[in-house]
Amino acid sequence: SEPYKICTFSRVWRLKGIADAVVAVKYINEKYKREVFSLDIYGQVESGDEEWFENLKQNFPLGVNYMGCVAADKSVDVLKPYFFLLFPTRYVGEGIPGTIIDAYSAGLPVVSSKYPNFAEIVDDGVTGLGYDFASVEALEKLLDDIVANPQQILKQKANCLKKAKMFQPQEVIKILLNNL
Repeated sequence: SEPYKICTFSRVWRLKGIADAVVAVKYINEKYKREVFSLDIYGQVESGDEEWFENLKQNFPLGVNYMGCVAADKSVDVLKPYFFLLFPTRYVGEGIPGTIIDAYSAGLPVVSSKYPNFAEIVDDGVTGLGYDFASVEALEKLLDDIVANPQQILKQKANCLKKAKMFQPQEVIKILLNNL
């Protein structure tokens, strides 16, 4: 139920799209004149981006909070209460982010920009939803679609838990052995 708790869980860096997340959540909450989404931002601030992030924090709207860092062995527990993981990356060199695997392990669908390797880890419409890379407008539209139909996120949760199993060490070892 509203407000839908969402989070980012990565390095806090301009290229991770953190500002896009803040802008999009602010847009939706202002559009509906209520707190539809609350956004928690987790992660270490990238060296060199401290001043940028401090300025961004000064303008956080209601419902947006910086939560600091989380130990790697606590990530799944921290993610479990959220509605979905928001991964608004603008980083073209993004690979297979561990945070997405953590989200799946917590049963969280991923709302992500369609960065070059997006389709290798997110099954659009099955374990998450994608939007046009580096487009705040596309993110806003997708969040608006989720407000209109939150069931599309809820029905993906079981799929995420299944997908997480693919990344378990014993499964990865099977794939490696079969390819030797």
